[in-house]
Amino acid sequence: MKFACVLLLAGGLSSCNTTIGIGRDIKEGFVWSKRKIEEKRAANAAGSYQDTSQDPYQDPGGAPVY
Repeated sequence: MKFACVLLLAGGLSSCNTTIGIGRDIKEGFVWSKRKIEEKRAANAAGSYQDTSQDPYQDPGGAPVY
């Protein structure tokens, strides 16, 4: 019976640490994403936005594609 209680306690404590670690990872991912979005918005507001999209009707050589 003591062994089962110790095993249950050890499992409970390890799951708490796992849950805390997952929570921290999720929070750090959110902070990273938020920072990247803010950097992109700041770059666009500063005028350093570069449109890298291509016209779908033009190939890289400039000839129209139908």
